[in-house]
Amino acid sequence: GVSQSKDAIKNAKKKLEKAEKEYKNYTKKVQEQKKKEAEQEKKAKAAAQKALQDEEKKIKELEAESKKLAALKETSQKELEKKAKLLEAEKKALQKMKATTK
Repeated sequence: GVSQSKDAIKNAKKKLEKAEKEYKNYTKKVQEQKKKEAEQEKKAKAAAQKALQDEEKKIKELEAESKKLAALKETSQKELEKKAKLLEAEKKALQKMKATTK
């Protein structure tokens, strides 16, 4: 019975070593997976951040553009008003001249 128990101990040790090896491999795989996931998450976050920055840049450009347009509109409006006043003045002057020539 002694040799049988020695074999049993040997087998148990082998099984234990195999189990430990498998566990180490498993934990290594898990850590690699976690590392990969963390890297992917990091990449995804960076991409999202960049997309957000690009969007913000576009918005700022559009805002600047619309401010420019608003300013242009305002100046052309003022120019038109000035021209209208000049035309009105000319019209009045012409009417006066007509009245005096009659």
